[in-house]
Amino acid sequence: MRLFEVAKVGCFCDAVAHSIETRRDSEVKILKLTLRVSPFDAKLASAMPDGVRTTLFKTNVPEPKPNLSRVTFSGLCDTRQVLQVFAAPDTTKASFALDQVKITGTYARTQKDRNGFDFVFAASFGPAGRDELEQVQAWLLTQRFVTFQVAEPGMFDEDANGDEGDIADTDEQARQPRPMWADGDEQNPSRAATEAEEPAEPAKQEPVRQRTHSHAAGKTRASKMDRKLARPDKPRTRSLRRGRR
Repeated sequence: MRLFEVAKVGCFCDAVAHSIETRRDSEVKILKLTLRVSPFDAKLASAMPDGVRTTLFKTNVPEPKPNLSRVTFSGLCDTRQVLQVFAAPDTTKASFALDQVKITGTYARTQKDRNGFDFVFAASFGPAGRDELEQVQAWLLTQRFVTFQVAEPGMFDEDANGDEGDIADTDEQARQPRPMWADGDEQNPSRAATEAEEPAEPAKQEPVRQRTHSHAAGKTRASKMDRKLARPDKPRTRSLRRGRR
């Protein structure tokens, strides 16, 4: 989408500032121009994206709406532009061109000395070469006539690379055939791996084998003990061996 659909829009360059822009995880030195379209009438507003004309001017007549001092437009031009700069409106050849220009800070404001608006926006581009620095410095505080064109997409768009990567990964996964496993856990490695990760059930402990107790054996030992206690102890005799004299 172009910022202005008409060619050779008169733009004053009010300021030139140096700034830094992050592109693909790297910082790039850029120039930031403050451009102003003055006067900004209903005809130019009609050549802009939808919403500008109806917000600033009346529907039936090309007059500014009352009680408006400043109107800010968010996301008015999301695509980068190519600015072809002409020295005069009747010039057929552009003096220079600025590529991959990012448009931000778009707003319209009223003026005290006249009944109308000025349209102001920031144009950022870079890195700038020596010729571009000279042309921009010559444009400062003067009016040039600009034709807006849509720049080649994807050069400085950080989100474009990420989206393409996601699409490529999705297509690669879609092209890979799905494995067909036969019945049985030994045929399916994914199921075997899942079962390997599951904790094994604790082994059942065998009951302790106890020595069997025989009541008959107990009775036999008891009877022997009773007979022993009942029998009187015999006196111990000491045998002396008599020697012959």
